[in-house]
Amino acid sequence: MTTSDGNRKKSASRSREAAIKRRLTMSLPGVLATAVYMLAAVWFYISLLRSKLVATKYLVLIAAALLLLGALTAFLCHNLRKKIRFAAGALIAVLAAAGLLYGGSVVNKTKKTIEDMIVTETTTAEETETSSEETPVPVQVQIGVFVLKDDPAQAIDELLPGPFAVLKEKDRAETNLALERIAGELGVSFAVGEQILEYETHFEAVRALLLGDVKAVLMSEEDLLDAEAFLIELEVIQDSEFRQLTTLHVEKVVQVPTTASEPDPTETVSSDTTAVPDETTEDLSAESPAETEKATAAPTAAPTAAPTAAPRPAENVLTSPNANRIFTVYIQGIDKKGLSYKSRCDVNILAVVNVNSRQCLLISTPRDYYIHIRDLGYRRDKLTHNGWFGVWSVMDTMKDLYNVQNNYYFRCDFNGFPRIIDAMGGITVWCDKDFTTRGGQYSFTKGENTMNGSQALAYARERYAFGGGDAIRGYHQMDIIKAVLNKVKSGEVLSNLGGVLSSLSGAFETNMSYDLIASLVRELQSGSWNITSYTVGGSGSTEYSPMIGANAYVMWPNYDQVGYAKSMIRRIYNGEWVTP
Repeated sequence: MTTSDGNRKKSASRSREAAIKRRLTMSLPGVLATAVYMLAAVWFYISLLRSKLVATKYLVLIAAALLLLGALTAFLCHNLRKKIRFAAGALIAVLAAAGLLYGGSVVNKTKKTIEDMIVTETTTAEETETSSEETPVPVQVQIGVFVLKDDPAQAIDELLPGPFAVLKEKDRAETNLALERIAGELGVSFAVGEQILEYETHFEAVRALLLGDVKAVLMSEEDLLDAEAFLIELEVIQDSEFRQLTTLHVEKVVQVPTTASEPDPTETVSSDTTAVPDETTEDLSAESPAETEKATAAPTAAPTAAPTAAPRPAENVLTSPNANRIFTVYIQGIDKKGLSYKSRCDVNILAVVNVNSRQCLLISTPRDYYIHIRDLGYRRDKLTHNGWFGVWSVMDTMKDLYNVQNNYYFRCDFNGFPRIIDAMGGITVWCDKDFTTRGGQYSFTKGENTMNGSQALAYARERYAFGGGDAIRGYHQMDIIKAVLNKVKSGEVLSNLGGVLSSLSGAFETNMSYDLIASLVRELQSGSWNITSYTVGGSGSTEYSPMIGANAYVMWPNYDQVGYAKSMIRRIYNGEWVTP
């Protein structure tokens, strides 16, 4: 080989290497742009898979779309010399990657929001008893000292020698600790019946303060607010008449299960087919002839003593062998500050869901329903008062009323309700008539009304503008639920999904598992559902309320309507098509 041939070969080799380097240099930006897009796409898709919120058919379509977009990006960006095509591909890659990163963050935030709603701790006495070990845990309790708003006192010593009102049983140990601290700091002594007067209920204690029988009341802020709300509702007072003079922090030791387990709402479910209750089985809706007459003709005279207790009903209730396909959810709405409080339940809706037949039945029960309550020894009281015993107690009451196993609950704090509606951009609700809310704050016209959060809450709460009384609120509450669902289905919520998710924080809680919620979301994507609503009614009256120790407005149930609601529930469980 001559020297010239060797030089030519070396020159050719260098040329090829230079060409390869140029091609690599020209394609490297495109490779980087495509890689950025693919990394964002993979992260987004993994987020979707982990969320379990998207149906399989949509996951397949999304995967195909991501791959096609990735191929398009690679094709457009593979050669830097073709500047226009490269610029278009790079722009698509950057915008798509940004969108996928945002979408993945929204998916993860949605998953986190749902997980934060889920309550997993043991909540009933029965469940606590099943725990193998208990650990003593110190808990701080706040006992407030409340006086009348116009009382000039600025310190407890200015209220001496009292008397002070305390609750006879509720939080009594903690109240005694607070009194001991006061007595020690002021160098005084308190005697029950002299400086300390005991009351059965917080309503009686607060009423004593209003009447001037005591100088102050010692109780939790929750109890004071409940009593205050009740007095406002009865128009005994128009607005708050109390102020908190001071708060005493005391510590008590409670026994907490070391290994708490999540309650199994399906533990009474049989392994057979759907169990339909025996029509001859005794239950609390089978009234005596006298009570049946009261249910249709409202009595005007209030009894002088609490009604006698009803017998415990047989545990023969409508259940499903597969609680993930046919189940009930008790929806409770409260208007107190925070879901951790046990307070009156203003919204009581039983959602009966059959995933197999794609049906959901919403049964609304008026808050003033005068029914038997287990934790009152089956004496009658208003359903709303049952909330003071906690959500599981109300679920038992609904189980007794409708003969259906309550699998799950879903609680909503209506203080957070307006901000959710506002974050959604408002909702549109159809009104059947013109009316103005009590106090003239809001007016609604017959037909479609666009409402912000405050208007929607006022609409859901109003009852004084209607002859139907409290029953109308059940209809309005379900109108709001349907309007929210329509807004979600319209896709308009996506424009501010982050704000909607943020507004949900602290406003809801449920004992439904994440997997069950996710499966329901996937089912909703698979086709249309039949959503039917029904509100039971009754007759207004004034009767004795054991919870407040006084007469109160109540609604005697119309058991014909309760029976019809039970038949609708049974049909849902049997997979039959249901209409009102």
